[in-house]
Amino acid sequence: MSADSSRPAPGSADFGNWQRSQQLGLLGLNPVLSIAGLVLILGAGGMLMFLGFLPALVYVLVALLVFGPLAVKVGGKSLFARLVRRASFVRAVRRRETAYVSGPLSPVPYGRFRLPGLLAASQLFEARDAYGEAFAMLRIPVTNSYVVPVRADADGDALVDPEAVDTMVATWSGFLQALPQWPDLRALSVTVEAVPDPGNRIATEVERMRADGPAAQPVSGFTTEVMGELAAAATVGSAALHTRLALVFTGGRGGRGGERRGPEEMAVEVGTQLPDMLGSLAGTGAGAARAMTAGQLAATAWAAFHPAEAAEVDDTASLEDLDWGGVGPAAARERWDRYQHDSGISVSWLMDGAPRGAVPHTVLKRLLEPHPHLPAKRVTLYYRPLDPAAAAAWADRQTKAIATTPGQRIASRALSSSQAEANARDEARGASVTRFAVVTTVTVTDETQLRRAVAAMRNLHASARLVMHQAYGQQSVAFSVGLGLGVLTPDHVTLPKVLTQ
Repeated sequence: MSADSSRPAPGSADFGNWQRSQQLGLLGLNPVLSIAGLVLILGAGGMLMFLGFLPALVYVLVALLVFGPLAVKVGGKSLFARLVRRASFVRAVRRRETAYVSGPLSPVPYGRFRLPGLLAASQLFEARDAYGEAFAMLRIPVTNSYVVPVRADADGDALVDPEAVDTMVATWSGFLQALPQWPDLRALSVTVEAVPDPGNRIATEVERMRADGPAAQPVSGFTTEVMGELAAAATVGSAALHTRLALVFTGGRGGRGGERRGPEEMAVEVGTQLPDMLGSLAGTGAGAARAMTAGQLAATAWAAFHPAEAAEVDDTASLEDLDWGGVGPAAARERWDRYQHDSGISVSWLMDGAPRGAVPHTVLKRLLEPHPHLPAKRVTLYYRPLDPAAAAAWADRQTKAIATTPGQRIASRALSSSQAEANARDEARGASVTRFAVVTTVTVTDETQLRRAVAAMRNLHASARLVMHQAYGQQSVAFSVGLGLGVLTPDHVTLPKVLTQ
């Protein structure tokens, strides 16, 4: 029997064909701005016909001054949105809204160490699923969304056959494709965090083995020496990788009488679905996935805001008695290019473009792995699936928008058109359409480490072929989103979308 030469070799599959949503309007503008531009052009013609050249010229200059920032895009965002962001940050600095102080001597109610920013009003509950297992459920009152964090033990691809890697990739793809089938599931986030590890676990285990070893079987001097060297070497340059997921459910209008569902009702609904969701992760490479308890989630949030103290804590079980109202920083300050919080200084980036062309499944490997110049690094991927009806409408809108957009080169339009048609065919065959984004954060404990860490992070972005922009003027928001606790930025945007894109 001869091998099929047409089939790709195991582990050599490529992935790509991502598309940014196209606007059905003139020159890539949305329909509202397109109509406004046509109205301004007609108005200029009317002014020229009835009032003369000088009034028409003044009208055109004023129209360009108002309409220009809305139409000109820089980095995928309108110039108007960037000006508003700069003005909002300057205004916040003047009002001292970029500084946060908590604790007994602060104006925070009851003198608690509450989380700042978008997580300030969050509420933590603990419920039990259909099998009686406890799970944490975080509520974001502003959007009435509920977040269930899941701890995973990612297997990775070390010493794994390429065939097994292909199976894990395919199973993960099937899991993402099945997300729209779960009721009320809005989004999924995956967070991979590389943090310093004190290395005391191996030393503790060695001491335990020595203490619990049978007295009738004395340990040789060579064995004692080897175990001692192993325990000593474990504390040198060690790092720990933590992987967790977050399932974001909507508690919007539903239930009895069309009212918004409360924590009790959502706990019952989520608890019924949770075992099946966790079971669907089998074979994806997530390992033994289990829902986090309230104590585990509180310890995770505390460690993110207190990196220096968390690096000295070897066992997070000792932190699981933390209360959700006491995991925030005592002081935090947002600057234009960084976010200072207690003992940490963090810089965050937001994805502005997906990798171009076809990439292998290892495209994010270097970005996720520990790095010697990055003491603490966090990478969060957000997936927001569209329901089948919205996915079909999106695929049809993409094809029409590309076909009717003027000003594109022939080669560029042909490529975009072929991609849109391929996506439309895949969607018609049952494939799902998922919006995704990437948020990266690097945290250091010393100002002298920051410059080198930022440069190393930018190199990792380039190796992952991601177009990442530093979150200037919104570092605190990007830090909260990068925690992977279910904070969705589209739910907190203050400007209408037609004015920013």
